[in-house]
Amino acid sequence: MNGKVTKLVAVVALVLLIMYVLNDYYTGVNNQIRLLSAISDVKKDQVSQKQEMTTLLKSALQNVKKEQVAQKLEQAALLKSAIKDVKKEQATQLKEQQGALTYFRDGIWVLPTQAELSKLSAKDLTILYFGYIEQIQVKCNKRTRLGNIADGGWDMCEDKPYKPENNSLVYSFGINGDFSFDDAIGERLNARVHSFDPSMGKTKDHKRNEHVFFHATGIADYTGKAPGNGWKMKTLSAIREELEHEEENISVLKMDIESWEWKVLPQAFAAGELKNIKQIFVEFHTCGNCPDVSNQLTRALTLLKNFYDIGLRIFWMHKNSVCSYTCKFTNVKRTRCQEVYFLKKQ
Repeated sequence: MNGKVTKLVAVVALVLLIMYVLNDYYTGVNNQIRLLSAISDVKKDQVSQKQEMTTLLKSALQNVKKEQVAQKLEQAALLKSAIKDVKKEQATQLKEQQGALTYFRDGIWVLPTQAELSKLSAKDLTILYFGYIEQIQVKCNKRTRLGNIADGGWDMCEDKPYKPENNSLVYSFGINGDFSFDDAIGERLNARVHSFDPSMGKTKDHKRNEHVFFHATGIADYTGKAPGNGWKMKTLSAIREELEHEEENISVLKMDIESWEWKVLPQAFAAGELKNIKQIFVEFHTCGNCPDVSNQLTRALTLLKNFYDIGLRIFWMHKNSVCSYTCKFTNVKRTRCQEVYFLKKQ
């Protein structure tokens, strides 16, 4: 009996020992598994951190590059603006140094803006004015003298499409007793010529011949009686209305009205009366060396630019030697009276 108990105890003790050993073994294995898992997690975390740091680093580098590019673009824009400002300043200085010659480009005189005109000296205005009106802007191959060869006659361009048609309407302002041009253009074109001059004494309105009708009326920038002499004065619009010519284009307008042109033509231009006229002949009168020469030439150049803007081009020019003088600004012999011939560019 005692021997059996002893064996049983021994067996139980062995089993317990085996279970202890196995438990210890599996505990070690589990610990190793946990350790390996922890190591794996650490490695994953390190990889994740490295990836995150790489991403952050790339993003930071991109931002730096963007900022550098933006700074370079900003610097380039500032440099470009600075260069532009320098060029503007240089151009302004060059204009100030060259004066009127600034507007002589490729052999042609061009007219500046009103703002630019206001900055020019009397000398520069003089150079610009005479340079402009003495240049031929469009060639006329067939130029015909009508009326007196000397003072009193005028030249007409007969090139197509500028030649006025048969039975054209012609207005001639400023006669002073000389109808040679009016009679000649009336016959050549079978034209209806209306001659105007309020200064011819007792000469009243009358039909001079089959082509020419005389009116003792002057053209002005107003309608009414002239102060002092009481002459009958009318604007071009009022004259056309009185003669019932509002719906008909004037083919030729001739004007020699002793400086009144500087008042009449701006008003007629503003009223839109000049835009459809084929040919305009004007004797421009300037004051030479007068104290007001800057203001007068500024107004004259403004009018000439208006002419150019509606398509009027100079095809001929004649200097009236009766009005000669020596310009005090340039010491050049000039004339205060110049016949300038314009045609409407087609």
